[in-house]
Amino acid sequence: MAAVKEAFDHPRFITRLEREIKVQRQISHPNVMPVIHASPEHLWYSMPLADTDLHAFRESSDWDPGHLGTILLETWRGLTAAHAIGHVHRDVTPRNILRVGERCVVSDFGLVTKGDRESLASLTRAGAELGTTGFIAPEVLRDPRAASPASDLFSLGVIASWAMTGTWPKEGSLLVLPKDPDWADFVRRAVATQPLERLSAAGWLLERERAEAAEAWHRERNACFFCGSLQGFFGPSLQCFSCKVPNVAGY
Repeated sequence: MAAVKEAFDHPRFITRLEREIKVQRQISHPNVMPVIHASPEHLWYSMPLADTDLHAFRESSDWDPGHLGTILLETWRGLTAAHAIGHVHRDVTPRNILRVGERCVVSDFGLVTKGDRESLASLTRAGAELGTTGFIAPEVLRDPRAASPASDLFSLGVIASWAMTGTWPKEGSLLVLPKDPDWADFVRRAVATQPLERLSAAGWLLERERAEAAEAWHRERNACFFCGSLQGFFGPSLQCFSCKVPNVAGY
């Protein structure tokens, strides 16, 4: 199934959608929303139908904070694919992170820019708001043309704060840090005042993925094959301390 996105009947929105179509067609990556078809006049385009977005998922009964690391890492990988060809998203928010099947994809590249100090006249009216309030990096608020990959990383830090605390960000207000010290560390790194200091947050996500993979491997190798207990085994037949069933070789 597919979804269709249409431009409002105004040159500014048509220009924005045209840019969105062109950029998303340039990026072939599993974590970037693909364009299936588009009208020659850039009035609409179709894309895979998403199951949900991060905002709706966070508000649903299915939400589990354990999902957040994978969501942010997949989002960052999609953004990195855009950065690799010179694009910065500038509007990374929970509603622009979609779930399609088993993966997260970044969508809505209508406010994307290349880092070449280009004019924004085709994208925004003079004085118009750029991006979503609360998620915009401070340097982008001062000058939208100053956006860099670190600006998108700032937005991920804000998203992590909201996802872990439930507190929606407000411009000019301090972010609420998660109670989880690891996630609080990530947020601090991602929203650092100096853009270059934020880059360690990307490494933090990668290291978390490695640690979780190692933990999952250890759990699989040490859990009881029958009941899943991690209490251990005893005797020559390696009976499980919990269910008392002898385990199979290799467990």
